[in-house]
Amino acid sequence: MPGCDELNIDYLPQYAESMFEDGDFTNTNHETIDLMFAGNIGKAQSVDTIIRAAALLKDDPRFKFHILGDGSELENVKNLANELGTKNVTFYGSRPLSEMPDFYKKAGAMLVTLENKSYANMTIPGKVQSYIAAGKPVVGAVDGNCANFIVDKGIGHICPSEDYKVLAETIRSLTRDELLNIGKHARQIYQEKFNKSHFIDALISNFEELIK
Repeated sequence: MPGCDELNIDYLPQYAESMFEDGDFTNTNHETIDLMFAGNIGKAQSVDTIIRAAALLKDDPRFKFHILGDGSELENVKNLANELGTKNVTFYGSRPLSEMPDFYKKAGAMLVTLENKSYANMTIPGKVQSYIAAGKPVVGAVDGNCANFIVDKGIGHICPSEDYKVLAETIRSLTRDELLNIGKHARQIYQEKFNKSHFIDALISNFEELIK
C-alpha cells in the first residue's frame, strides 16, 4: 500500500479470556506428560504434524496427545491417526468454553503448529495467549513470529514448521519438572505483559496519542 512504510504501527497482542487469567490449571498427573492442541483444525494449523510426531512416540508410554477442536481437516487427521495406529491420540471435537478449564488441567504442555507458508510465519495464533495465561508451556512446530515469540519470552520449545520428526524428538526430551517451571514463567510473562489490563491501558494510551 502506498505510504505504508511511513505509518507508525503499534502491536497490541490479544489477551485471553478471564477464565484463563484467573483459574488454577495446575497439572497434577505424575504418570504421563499430556500434550494438548486446542483450536481450529484447518489446513493452516498443520495438525497432521502432531499426528505424525505422535506416531513416532506411540510406543513411549510417557506421552499422550489430546486434540481439542473442530475444522475442515478434522476427519483427515483422524484418518491419518488411524492409518498410523496412534493409540496415544484422543480426539474430543468441539467443546464449549465452559469445559476448557477441565481440559487445560489435563495438559502438561500445549501444542501450536502451523504450516510452512509465508503468511503463517507472520502470525501468532491467539491460542498462545490462552496457553500462557493458564500457565502452560508451549511446544511449537512453527517458524517466523510465533517461533520468535516462544523463544524470546522463554515460554517453551520450538522446532521448524511441519517437521514432525524433530517435533517428536523435542517432545521426547521433555521432563515434568522442566515443564512446570516453564509454565510458571509463562504465566508470569502473561500477567506482566499481555493481560487484559495491560491491553486496555495500551489501547487508551494509543488513542490519547492520536488526539493530541
